[in-house]
Amino acid sequence: MVYYPLAILVEYAIAFGLALLLNAQIVARKFFRVAFLLPLMLSPVAVSWMIGKSLKEYRFGPAAKLARQLGWETPAFFSPLKSPE
Repeated sequence: MVYYPLAILVEYAIAFGLALLLNAQIVARKFFRVAFLLPLMLSPVAVSWMIGKSLKEYRFGPAAKLARQLGWETPAFFSPLKSPE
């Protein structure tokens, strides 16, 4: 329990220092802002893409499983791509 307040204080100090750095009038200010915020913006995109991909998985995904339980064929967009013959 002793480490929690210490960890929070260290995290706040680092966050405050980064905020001051990103707000300072330096030459590469815009670059550092983009470099710092880009991973924060891309993480939700990557997670939502992976969740969407797993929901539509043609073998194990819940949408395909529901279609099979209702007696429908697995939709073509759930199946892997085949080369045209």
